[in-house]
Amino acid sequence: MDASTSIPGRTRIMVRDTGAGLPPEKLTLLFQPFNRLGRETSAEEGTGIGLVMSKRLVELMGGAIGVESTVGWGAYSGSN
Repeated sequence: MDASTSIPGRTRIMVRDTGAGLPPEKLTLLFQPFNRLGRETSAEEGTGIGLVMSKRLVELMGGAIGVESTVGWGAYSGSN
């Protein structure tokens, strides 16, 4: 995790993971409620609403949230 203040009055928080990464066609679905991106039958628990709620809360506070990902390298997300 990294934080910076490149824009006065705003803080950018960046989170990086080392998971499998997502292809571009799945990135467009990432912030849809209850969409687990094909992991519905996996052993990983979840409902598919965590990122949706996070995005909404960040936006309500005047911020933005997004993600970049490369298959095989994980994901990189940030909000400000």
